[in-house]
Amino acid sequence: MSDALVVTGNADDVLGRVIALVPVLRERARATEQARHMLPENLTALVDAGVFRLTMPRDRGGYEAPFALVSDVLSEIARGCPSTGWIASIFCAAAPWPAMLSDEAADEIYSTPDLRISALVATTGTAVPVDGGVRVTGRWGWNTGGRHSQWAGIAAICPDGDTSEPVVCVVPTDVLEIGDDWDAAGMAGTATNSVSADDVFVPDRRVVPIAALAGGRYPHQGRYAANDYFRYPAVQLFLALSTPAFVGIARGAMDVWRERIGSRGITGTIYTSRAEAPSTQLALADAARDLRCAELFAIEAIRSMEKNTGRTPSPADRILTKAYLGWCAKHAQSCVNTLYRTSGASAVQNAVPIQRYWRDVNTLIQHALIDPTTSDELYGRSLLGVDTYNTSIF
Repeated sequence: MSDALVVTGNADDVLGRVIALVPVLRERARATEQARHMLPENLTALVDAGVFRLTMPRDRGGYEAPFALVSDVLSEIARGCPSTGWIASIFCAAAPWPAMLSDEAADEIYSTPDLRISALVATTGTAVPVDGGVRVTGRWGWNTGGRHSQWAGIAAICPDGDTSEPVVCVVPTDVLEIGDDWDAAGMAGTATNSVSADDVFVPDRRVVPIAALAGGRYPHQGRYAANDYFRYPAVQLFLALSTPAFVGIARGAMDVWRERIGSRGITGTIYTSRAEAPSTQLALADAARDLRCAELFAIEAIRSMEKNTGRTPSPADRILTKAYLGWCAKHAQSCVNTLYRTSGASAVQNAVPIQRYWRDVNTLIQHALIDPTTSDELYGRSLLGVDTYNTSIF
């Protein structure tokens, strides 16, 4: 292991720097969509702000920041640019992964300057066991931020005689072929391109069962096993840190809605300002209620994870975190939809920011691990004591 890195400043400083970036990120949001990936200047700004070190170990230059603070940082990024905020959420959720592996693997990955890890849990690859590791082949369709990462966690099925096991293999991004096929109606700047691997060797030290990432039991974890910060289930952490993107999108929509609402009338009515109309006032109250609900559910998602600090959470505990994420997403979506509906016909133009938040929230909520309908079904089954499928993932 190399000498420990020195942490400069504190995590509160990161939040302050990111808050100052919000108007800049919003100004660049249209260009980010057109580029279909994070703009280089946004990436540099977030690296310089220390965002991607928030959830890294202190001895590797990280902050081990409280997750409530991490959530605040990520929501502010999404407030300015939802696409940039979602990439940052993925990177912060994956940054603890090396600490869940062996010391050799952790040292190898954490030695990467300005480390950024993209992550996939859809098992669309095959990992064939060989001496000392596995050989991975496959194609993955949704590698958010992959072109901006140096490492990627790719999921595959590893056959073992008559059985098989889903695993995640952590590989350098430069051994993967990254597509240029992300062209979406919303979250357009997330670089969620496909990636593929062709017979890539991955040593055992960088292979971890998905069941371990879901359950928080890391059989090969080394020095960080004694640190509760790196014992949370990785999938549960991803779910909890997905909530800030929705909170940020709703806050951003509220920002831009309020900026323009007082200067515009309602055609065909007596109102020269939309703010004077009771319909607008009632809509704002509805949107503000939904925003507050989204914020509270985001807080509860973090708390539901942290209440298990130092112990292994049950499947019911992990499902509750997923339920909170779904509820946060639903209320954020309702908030933004209400604001967009009361923004007038001109809001459909690409130059008007509110339409971007509307497209983005209605796209992100479609994410397979976020979909509120699936989350509610899983939570209802858990409450009823009915067999809860897919708890190997959640």
